[in-house]
Amino acid sequence: MKEIWSWVKTILIVLIIVLIVRTFLFGNYLVNGSSMLPTIEHGDRIIINKLSYTFSEPDRFDVIVFNYSETEDHIKRVIGLPGDEVEYTDNDLYINGELIDEPFTDDLTMDFTFADIGEGEIIPEDEYFVVGDNRNNSIDSRSSGFIEEDAIVGKASLRYWPVQRFGFVE
Repeated sequence: MKEIWSWVKTILIVLIIVLIVRTFLFGNYLVNGSSMLPTIEHGDRIIINKLSYTFSEPDRFDVIVFNYSETEDHIKRVIGLPGDEVEYTDNDLYINGELIDEPFTDDLTMDFTFADIGEGEIIPEDEYFVVGDNRNNSIDSRSSGFIEEDAIVGKASLRYWPVQRFGFVE
C-alpha cells in the first residue's frame, strides 16, 4: 500500500508541474494556414514562450501567437510598436518615416497606411501592428486593426515538428 501511495504522489506531482508549465510558461501551437510562409509552414508545430512578455514587451519583428477571437488564435510578425506610424509605399516598409528592411518576406505588399483601416495616425499604447510574412495571403492588422497587448499569448520560439525543420523561429 505504501508503494502505491508513493506512485500516486509522484504522478500527481508530475501532473501539477506539467499543468503549471503549460499554463504559465510554455504552450504548443499547431500552425493552420500559409500566412507565415516562408518562415512557418502549414502543419508546423511551435513551442510558445508565454513567459517572454511577462517582464518585457514584444520587439519589432517578433513572431507572436495571439487571440484573434474567443475561439481562434493567429500567428503573425510584429511590425509596429506602440507610438509607431507604419506605412507601405511601393513595396517598402516605412516606420516613423524610416525605410526598414524586411528580409523574412519577398512578397509584394500593397500600399497601405493606417487611414486605410481607420485607425488614426499612430499605434496606440498597449497595441501592436502585426502582419503575416505571406503578405498576399494573410488576415492581419491591415484588415483587422491593431492587436491589444492583452491578446498576446506568447512568443513563437521553437519549431519542433516536422523534425527536419526543427529550430528556433526567427
